[in-house]
Amino acid sequence: MYYLCVSLNINIKTMENPLTIKLAQEIASEWHSGQNSAFYSFASTGKYLPEKQDEYLKEVETCLNEAKDNLQRLRLKSFKTFFQLEKIFVEMEELGL
Repeated sequence: MYYLCVSLNINIKTMENPLTIKLAQEIASEWHSGQNSAFYSFASTGKYLPEKQDEYLKEVETCLNEAKDNLQRLRLKSFKTFFQLEKIFVEMEELGL
C-alpha cells in the first residue's frame, strides 16, 4: 500500500487519516459483534492494533454485507479506509519514514 501511494505521488508523510478517532470509535461501537470482537476493542480504547488488522477488515466486510442503506455502507467504507491508512502509518514508522 505504501508503494502504491508513492507511485501515485501522494505525500503520505504529511497525510492524516480523514476519519477522526472519535468517529471511528463511534462506528465501531455501532457495529461490533460483542466483547470479543476487534471493533469492540477499538471502540473501547481508540487504539489501532496492527496485529488485529485482518480482524478489522473481516469485520468491516461482514458489516457491509449487513448494511441496510447507502449511508451505512459509506460510513463502513470510510471505516475500512481508516484501518488501511492506519496500517500504512505503522509501516512508515517501521521503515523510519
